[in-house]
Amino acid sequence: MNISHGKTWRPLFEFQKTGDYGAYLYEPFQAALKEANPEEINLKDFGYWSMPYKLYDDSQEVISYSVPLILNDGTVYGVLGVEISLAYLQKQLPNTELIDNEQGSYLLGVESGKAGDFQNILINGMIYSQAAGNQKATQIVQKGEDYVIKNQDKIMYADVEYIDLYGENTEFTNQKWAVIGIVPINKLLVFSGRIINTLIGAVMISLLIGIVGAFIISSTISKPVTRLIRHVKSIRLSEEMQFIQTGIEEVDHLSQSLKNLNEEVGDTARRFSRIINMASVELAGFEINRKEGTVYFTGKFAEMFRLEKESFYDSFSDITSIEMFEMLMKKLKEYEVEEKAQKENEVIYLIPDVKPHYLRLTLNDTGDYCSGLVENITDVVIEKEQIEYERDHDLLTGLLNRRAFQRIMKELFWQGETTLKIAALVMIDLDGLKYVNDTYGHTYGDQYIKSAAEVFVESVPENTLISRPGGDEFYILFYGYSSRSEIQRYLDQLEKDIRAQSILLPNGDPFMLHLSAGVAWYPDDTTDRKEFTQYADFAMYQIKRTVKDKFGDFDKEAYRTSQEQYNKEKD
Repeated sequence: MNISHGKTWRPLFEFQKTGDYGAYLYEPFQAALKEANPEEINLKDFGYWSMPYKLYDDSQEVISYSVPLILNDGTVYGVLGVEISLAYLQKQLPNTELIDNEQGSYLLGVESGKAGDFQNILINGMIYSQAAGNQKATQIVQKGEDYVIKNQDKIMYADVEYIDLYGENTEFTNQKWAVIGIVPINKLLVFSGRIINTLIGAVMISLLIGIVGAFIISSTISKPVTRLIRHVKSIRLSEEMQFIQTGIEEVDHLSQSLKNLNEEVGDTARRFSRIINMASVELAGFEINRKEGTVYFTGKFAEMFRLEKESFYDSFSDITSIEMFEMLMKKLKEYEVEEKAQKENEVIYLIPDVKPHYLRLTLNDTGDYCSGLVENITDVVIEKEQIEYERDHDLLTGLLNRRAFQRIMKELFWQGETTLKIAALVMIDLDGLKYVNDTYGHTYGDQYIKSAAEVFVESVPENTLISRPGGDEFYILFYGYSSRSEIQRYLDQLEKDIRAQSILLPNGDPFMLHLSAGVAWYPDDTTDRKEFTQYADFAMYQIKRTVKDKFGDFDKEAYRTSQEQYNKEKD
């Protein structure tokens, strides 16, 4: 085919030489085999990211992403994947962006067991490469509010950002990949050390100036210094540091040095914030310090909650006290969605917007400090709702499928007569579907099925359960009525609407909807759920054997005399 191949390309796999890297073949393949209906799965949910390995006859380490290959009939016949070299990934994680002079390292790891225990995939940066040595795993321990790594008596700070490679409730969701930024403690706090030393020096100089000034410096010199000290005390951490000019050259130089140091600290903080911005979801956070009576929140907090300027304060930056922040959170309480929260320290918000906008707030309150992390989980919630809908509904008609219908009916029977009251189960079999499929094709057969579903939905009350278990069968459950005559009126109207329903054939002629239906009554015929279903099915069986294209009630005498023949045909 004139397609060029790499030096390691082979026309087939030599499995005896695969070594320990066969997981990328077997994991997605075996996961698909476990599924009852492989043809219905979403391949994205069965994609597998492998551990590093080397292809035989190749010295380059790679990881791969692979998915199972499935035929339309559900046969799992292979695996398709793509590999990424670790050398390429290292280029995408430049450790120089963490801190100057390559004093930081990036670690790509996988957490599959105990929280904080990561299997090392790759390390970029000499600082942690040397500390880790030949270790294949890294343990991150939480100490207070910090996350640290201890290797050979060296303590390093770590910041973990999980990568959403797998959706929730999927085959490999327990394998959590993460990008971890690592910086030695002495390098992380270098700027803070400089500030402390500078402030200590400033205090000492101020003391010296004060002692000497009492004797030799006039009040015109001491007053500007006093104003400067008061100004420094009034500066808040959230504000830009600006010092007033004193007219004393040495003091003004010191003020400028402190301002420069503050800017350097801010630059360092912004470097670390890039790690957070690498996450695939929006993140924001806040921290309340009750000891000092201060509150801090990240810049995206207001943006994620869609806070309008005129809705709360003149400016979001005006929120400088704990009381003001707590008042804001009380106003946001109206957007809480309690039924979606899964943990005690979790709050889910549905924020009004053009599209649904879900946020998850995770709280950690230790008394003196309260911190919160806000995540945009809109995609996760919508994906979960879509999965639940597809699990319970027929894709062609949008009606309940067999499993969902049986589950709901089981719950109704468990509640008993107080909920069911007078009920009727209608089992329907479409007449003529095979003729339409064989004569005009399955496209018109699908139209025939959908036209039946449409008339069922339009002709019965909203609380009626309607299901398409499959093929040409439909179930309709009326329940909660005070008399049988109420349901009968709906059945008569339904039969009338059915006779008026049709589809257009390719030649433009209408083809009327034909069906046979059997009706069983609760509690007149039975109060047992399984018998209820069997009696409705027998009533439909009697109609199809005799007149067809009609509705018919369950007949106990006919059931008694024809039960043996009915069971044979069912078997």
